[in-house]
Amino acid sequence: MVHSPSFTIVNVYQGRCPVYHVDLYRLTSELALRTVGLEDFVGRDGVTIIEWGERLGEYVDAALIVELEDAGGDERIIRTVQTV
Repeated sequence: MVHSPSFTIVNVYQGRCPVYHVDLYRLTSELALRTVGLEDFVGRDGVTIIEWGERLGEYVDAALIVELEDAGGDERIIRTVQTV
């Protein structure tokens, strides 16, 4: 199970490859963003999933933006919105 890391900022899940789940909601400045240590895992082994990714600004060179929509019950609609 993956849970939103709102209070810890970053959760790491081990599997076939590491998944780094980052929630930037509580970060209010570029200085706070730099203290997260994104450079330790973005662009390295594994997958980094970032909630509130619009707070990254120009921090990441390339990203796949995914939109999730509630379709009722346990169903979700997943769309690729944009590649940057």
